[in-house]
Amino acid sequence: MLPLRYPWLWRILGWMLVGGVIFGSVAPGSWIRGVPGPDEFQHSGSYFLLTVWFAGLY
Repeated sequence: MLPLRYPWLWRILGWMLVGGVIFGSVAPGSWIRGVPGPDEFQHSGSYFLLTVWFAGLY
């Protein structure tokens, strides 16, 4: 694996993504209505993004 240039920045961005997923999971549905697509696709897509992100970091 290639070394990252700013590893601390990539970790912070990754944990901000985690915070966004947590917020999106517990936010009221009326706040998230503007996002197109079924709810299941949104959840699986966000968890897939987190998996790929952290697999690339570690």
